[in-house]
Amino acid sequence: MPSLHWLNLTTSVMPGLVFAIVAGVLSSFLGQSIEASLTTAIASLCVLWWIFEPIPIPVTSLIPMALLPLLGVISPSDVAAAYGSPLILLLLGGFLLSKGMESTGAHTRIAVTVVRFVGADEPKRLILGFMLAAALLSMWISNTATVLMLLPVALAVISTSSSPQALAAPLLLGLAWACSIGGLGTPIGTPPTLIFMQVYQDTTGSALSFSQWMSWGIPVV
Repeated sequence: MPSLHWLNLTTSVMPGLVFAIVAGVLSSFLGQSIEASLTTAIASLCVLWWIFEPIPIPVTSLIPMALLPLLGVISPSDVAAAYGSPLILLLLGGFLLSKGMESTGAHTRIAVTVVRFVGADEPKRLILGFMLAAALLSMWISNTATVLMLLPVALAVISTSSSPQALAAPLLLGLAWACSIGGLGTPIGTPPTLIFMQVYQDTTGSALSFSQWMSWGIPVV
């Protein structure tokens, strides 16, 4: 029934709104400016709705775009510039690349090719092959996405091995560590790198290029 649907939606949305208002009022009582208090309220609302998802997460992510200029915190042009910043577009490009690899099965082919090249006749070589493949993929797509894409392949290898219990822990731990390390190789490997590059540019006025970061990140990997 439509009325029941709206009732459920209202009851799930209201706690976040109440919490946001309380957070904003409390921030104002603590001596913060009106703009800071409104920002606190909007941030609290978004965080709570991201956690409990009364509405879809992408919709919640667009709330600051509407409320910040509507309440006079910042101008509409500043909001649009933030949502269209190079950081966001670069992250979007990485996500699209990840989706393309997942839909085409390229990640599986890369992993199998690397493992075959290194050799799978010994457990150490097998683990090394998976770690190399994970690090290579994680340089271009997010660490978490790389783990999720390679995990089924790793579990299949473990289940068909002669000693699955002995192989499981080192292979899975190696996969996780390799994804974390490989993400340092390029700016799009992990979102914190992009955030650091943006903060560095805002602080120093000098931008780090993609190739500059790779010249530091690849040797670390």
